[in-house]
Amino acid sequence: MMESEKKIFELMDERHPMAKYWLPLTWATNIINRARKESLIQSDHMVQTLLMEMSDIRWRLGSLIGYDNVTVPLVYTQVSSFYHYHFSMIYFNDCLLLIYFIIY
Repeated sequence: MMESEKKIFELMDERHPMAKYWLPLTWATNIINRARKESLIQSDHMVQTLLMEMSDIRWRLGSLIGYDNVTVPLVYTQVSSFYHYHFSMIYFNDCLLLIYFIIY
């Protein structure tokens, strides 16, 4: 990362405390478009392919950040509830079988 890019990134930190994973992708998209205008990339198909890949990367990063929204207490509560329900049912079934074998 160049020094000027680092300054822009830090300015974005001050203005918006949200995730900035998309900023380097925007820079890369601008570089691709500039390269096409300067005929450094020969075909529109290649530009389209590169931009689709950039879009895919951005989507994947966004979905990865989405996993952060699941709070640990909620997950813990769900796992704990499942654990207790599941094993209480196993215990109940074992008791029924034991009573059946004792009686008969």
